Amino acid sequence: MGIGMLTRRRLLQAAGTTLAMHVLNSALRAAPAGGVDLKLGVQLWTVKDELQRDYAGTLRRLAHMGLRRVELYELGGPPAAQTKRAIQAAGLECISAHVRLWELEADLHEKIERAQEIGIRTLVVPVPWMPPDSLRRALNGDMLRVLAEETTLDNWKRTAELLNSYGEQLHKAGLALAYHNHNIDFRRFGDDVAYDLLVASTDATYVRLELDCGWVASAGLDPVIYLERWPHRYMGLHVKDVQAGFIPNVAMQTAPTEVGSGVMHWPEILQAAYTAGVRQYYIEQEGPFIRPPLEAVQISVDYVRSAAQQLKSAS
Repeated sequence: MGIGMLTRRRLLQAAGTTLAMHVLNSALRAAPAGGVDLKLGVQLWTVKDELQRDYAGTLRRLAHMGLRRVELYELGGPPAAQTKRAIQAAGLECISAHVRLWELEADLHEKIERAQEIGIRTLVVPVPWMPPDSLRRALNGDMLRVLAEETTLDNWKRTAELLNSYGEQLHKAGLALAYHNHNIDFRRFGDDVAYDLLVASTDATYVRLELDCGWVASAGLDPVIYLERWPHRYMGLHVKDVQAGFIPNVAMQTAPTEVGSGVMHWPEILQAAYTAGVRQYYIEQEGPFIRPPLEAVQISVDYVRSAAQQLKSAS
């Protein structure tokens, strides 16, 4: 099976079937107690609006769900000491945060200091490098269109160069760097797949990866293939599902739903990730939501906790 091919076993058929979901749910109910502790977390982008209304209260609600970690969707915001106090007061930890390449370029030293003060160990770059004109349009509110339409193969090559450079500098400061995919990463440029080129062009010593399963599936691809192809490159997993009937694309479009409510075969994905050495798992859901985000997170948490009962510890 070539890379990029969906499998019936792993993605429960991209169109989705109620029979497949029934079988999966029956297997989960029959799963014996045990499994592994994933120290499950949440990417805070999922509840960004709730955080703006009540930062401390939202963190407490996440902790009450049994979540252990949070991942910041940006390094900006309240002062680092205030952010750290709020996270710790809720009984959570934060060891990774997303940061854009242009933010590192603007002031790498400040980003390092802020990360260290909060207790972050890994900075995760979520989008590729953009030339100045494209970046200007993106920051003026046209981000999705710019990423979908203006990202060239040269952009990806430049991204790899910058990741290697910043990764080495962060390594010297005691931090790690990782790259986070979207579905645009799987666009083909002739014989080249952007993501494959990026991974092959970055130094594994300085650049790790964070696999967003929902965006992989949104491109019509199978997360398990990547976890098996590049074991031990992935430091984290975004546990994100997509609705049945979604149309695969590489244009920054997805069809979000709660984990376990979509088309993906999570017991197999989670097992492949754990076997590949992944130890950070962050539930994430994009908008629009069909129910309140915190309620959606609870549904996902309950499902993943059940799925984790089937996991076998990697030895």
